[in-house]
Amino acid sequence: MVVYNKYRDTLFLSRDLISNACRTGNIEIVKILLNQTSPIQLKREGAFKGALLGGQVEILDYLVENGIDPINELDKKIMDDLINYPKIQSIEWLFAKFGEDVIMEKYKTTLGALHFNPQLSEDKVFIYRLLKKHGYTFGPKIIEPIIKANLSLSNSIELLSYLMVNKESNHLGVASETDTKYLLSMKESIVKQFPIPESPLIDNLCYNLLLLDVMYHHHNALYSSDYIGKTVSEIVRIKLQLAGQLNISNQSIIDDILSKIVSLDMNVDDRGNVEDETNLRKTLTLLFNHGSRNQIEYLVNRMDTDRSIIEVPLQECIYRCVASLFEREDGNLAIEMIEYIKRVFTKQGLKLFRNFKEDRRNHGNACMRYKRSHQKAGSKESILYLMDNLDGWKLDYHDNETTQRFGSFIFDQLVMRGKVINEDGSISYEAWHIIERSRTKQQLDHILKYEGIIQATTEDQSRWNKKKYNALDFTIKYAPTIHRMFLVGICIGTYHFYEVQTIEFLNWLTINTKSCLKFDPKIIQDPELIFHVLKNKIFSDVNLSCFDIKELMTIKQNPNLLRFIYENHRSQWNQVVRDNLLNILQRSSNEILDLIFGIDPDAMKLLTNNAQDFVPRLNEYYYDTLFWMHRKGIHLSLDETISKFGDPTGILKLISDETKTNNRKRKSN
Repeated sequence: MVVYNKYRDTLFLSRDLISNACRTGNIEIVKILLNQTSPIQLKREGAFKGALLGGQVEILDYLVENGIDPINELDKKIMDDLINYPKIQSIEWLFAKFGEDVIMEKYKTTLGALHFNPQLSEDKVFIYRLLKKHGYTFGPKIIEPIIKANLSLSNSIELLSYLMVNKESNHLGVASETDTKYLLSMKESIVKQFPIPESPLIDNLCYNLLLLDVMYHHHNALYSSDYIGKTVSEIVRIKLQLAGQLNISNQSIIDDILSKIVSLDMNVDDRGNVEDETNLRKTLTLLFNHGSRNQIEYLVNRMDTDRSIIEVPLQECIYRCVASLFEREDGNLAIEMIEYIKRVFTKQGLKLFRNFKEDRRNHGNACMRYKRSHQKAGSKESILYLMDNLDGWKLDYHDNETTQRFGSFIFDQLVMRGKVINEDGSISYEAWHIIERSRTKQQLDHILKYEGIIQATTEDQSRWNKKKYNALDFTIKYAPTIHRMFLVGICIGTYHFYEVQTIEFLNWLTINTKSCLKFDPKIIQDPELIFHVLKNKIFSDVNLSCFDIKELMTIKQNPNLLRFIYENHRSQWNQVVRDNLLNILQRSSNEILDLIFGIDPDAMKLLTNNAQDFVPRLNEYYYDTLFWMHRKGIHLSLDETISKFGDPTGILKLISDETKTNNRKRKSN
């Protein structure tokens, strides 16, 4: 109350005060604001909406008891907001007051729009249950939001099951009349094959089989075919793991996987970029990727004796299965199984690896595409094996995941093998790939520990794609050392919009990176730093033209910077004031307005001559600016504005009355 009484006439004037107070939920503050009559009566419009969006049931009851009719505020916009910021207690309150059927009918158009634009999170699932209860149906656009929303398994399964009513399940072979019956049948089928009723693996398998069923019927609605491949991969992984736990025979589980997944006839590769991959060949690579030692040995022996399961020449199948083994995270098992394949098939004159140069000559870019997607290493053991046994193997340029996981290890191996510096003294492609994509302190510290041991003697002479290190965030401090060691250019880029935060760090940059730094002014966003750079002329190529002067004067309003622009760049200042006077009035605090119009008498003259034109545009939202203009002695004739636009807050009448009183006092004196 002390604060309220002190500042009531100056601060408690906003049209949104009551709405914000209702949303926050302090009943005493709401009562005070609702009863305010001086200097103006606050708008009650928005009170009910604020309480709903805040989930403030006590406030909602108080508003109804005090005659504020909620029906006037129950519009489409409020339901949009309740969906975007769900408060289940508010929706339950609406149901209790007006009836569930009434509310659902009133907003059926808004809620039905979720069919076309689903918005999902854990706290929004109850909205979809309500929609289902009231007969709404869901389209396939809900699939990707379910996958991306990281919902609990139970909620994801429930929502996906809505899409399988009266649709035949690939896993079950039949259609179900209801989502409940479908889920029961799916769970019974899984437990019958893997008798562990209560297990996270069973629930996960149920989710993925359901997801695969849904995507099979609605695959045209998916933006990315990767979802199908990843789901199939997860099903294979879980089934193999369950089979191992329950001692299910290799033949039984592998035949089940091959028959069930191949029968889907979905022409999509699990990695999403090998066009000619069939489901059978894809499934074989997944079995090698996820299988246990016994399961893989069984598969290898079966491939040797039963060629019908591979559909393609054996040599082609070996290439793919070996590549799949390299991707495993358990590297020792992967190498053991590769050696097992070698013992079984090399005596038949078959090879483990492609000859990339020869295959590229024969098959063009398709081979490079194959190489990129299938020679990925998932463990240190696999990396060593590839470097030792596959001549010319190098980390693919697009393989950022492996670089992040094993970049330091690969760099160490390149150092040991003398492959960091080329014969001409420039940095090698393999080493540069690791350096360029190292974005953690640990990786960069690891690489730069070789300072004094590794030193390039010539710059990269490539005509195209010349090597240049793009320093971002904390990596800026490593830029000078990288430049010295490897003789590459440095660019401080803004791909992730890094901002220099302090003058001290800015000074550090000017001292330590002058010889190699191409400076991008976009990294300086703080107006105090902009003032520092411009005033002290730190960078010869950075001046006021590098920045948006309109933004500096209307948004980033730093007092020192504003004075600097007025004193040193008068023509630009005058242009911005002339073209953006209303914008300045709307965006500026009273202190900044005092500064701008205090140092520039021409700006004050321009404002005085045009003030009356601005009144209608400042009327509804910018009370404090009108008060500022009034108290600066700028004449405001408000009677016409009041009659034309109204004065719902009473603020124009307050200013007009005060102006007339002051005029009468001057005349009497």
